[in-house]
Amino acid sequence: LTCTSLNQFLADVNAHVVANTLKSLLRELPEPLVPYAHYETIITLADTQSDHSPSNTATTPHSSNPSSLSVSLSSSSSSSSSSVSSSSLSTSPLSSSFTSLSLNPSNTVSRLHTILNSIGSPNLEVLRFLISFLVDVASQESENHMTCSNLSIVLGPLVLRPQVWSIHSTLTIPRANALVELMISSHTEVFLE
Repeated sequence: LTCTSLNQFLADVNAHVVANTLKSLLRELPEPLVPYAHYETIITLADTQSDHSPSNTATTPHSSNPSSLSVSLSSSSSSSSSSVSSSSLSTSPLSSSFTSLSLNPSNTVSRLHTILNSIGSPNLEVLRFLISFLVDVASQESENHMTCSNLSIVLGPLVLRPQVWSIHSTLTIPRANALVELMISSHTEVFLE
């Protein structure tokens, strides 16, 4: 299979088929890309870095505080920006009805980088490649409506999930998605080699 024939094949295939195939592949892995042993450590990272006070849970389209990143479970509005950064993340007016999580990006990125570098070569390399691909997808959000937030909601539970699902682990999904969103929006810092 050559690069030209692969490009032709991908041009002829429905994007939803490719996306569903990717999701099926990630779902069928015996262990997620972030191994089960690291799940609690990473979720605890989100717990220690978030501020759940009522005054900080409302999300705004662009926060005036550059040291915090607000991540919401709602759909994000499209923007014409082709680059992906924490400052380009946006939320819809409906976001106040969803759970939000505020992270301190500088501390979280540094600690996330350390934790992810400890997961081992095959998983880390595939995760790095996947996140790089998701950055490319998010950079086309004006065409595909897939923001960092949307991508983290769709793929986050497949990349970062607990070994056993319980009520507690279900409640950690927003934090896991926020961390996957941070992996996408700060990919160069998180996956710094």
